[in-house]
Amino acid sequence: MNTDKIKAEFNDKAYVDTFGAVRWKSNDRIPFADKLEEFAAVGCEFNMTECLVTRKIEDAAAIKRYVESQKNMSAEQRAEQAYERRAAFGPGETVVNIFTGETFRT
Repeated sequence: MNTDKIKAEFNDKAYVDTFGAVRWKSNDRIPFADKLEEFAAVGCEFNMTECLVTRKIEDAAAIKRYVESQKNMSAEQRAEQAYERRAAFGPGETVVNIFTGETFRT
């Protein structure tokens, strides 16, 4: 583990918000748990519990927005997704959207 590199990443690419959660400067999101563990292992100061709880809440909200957006797609957007599924999985495959539960046949 390159301690200096990890500390530099924390100092250059992240910040600690007013609640003690570390967030990426680029997108204001809390890093994944493995990155938080790296930061903690090299002595970066932040509230790990706050990070984990807040990330879970924010992820749930993002999934809820995604599910809603899937319900409100236009016919053109649905056709585009069908094309992408066929391109990714090939014809005749069954694909399940794990967030909405929808099942599609390519």
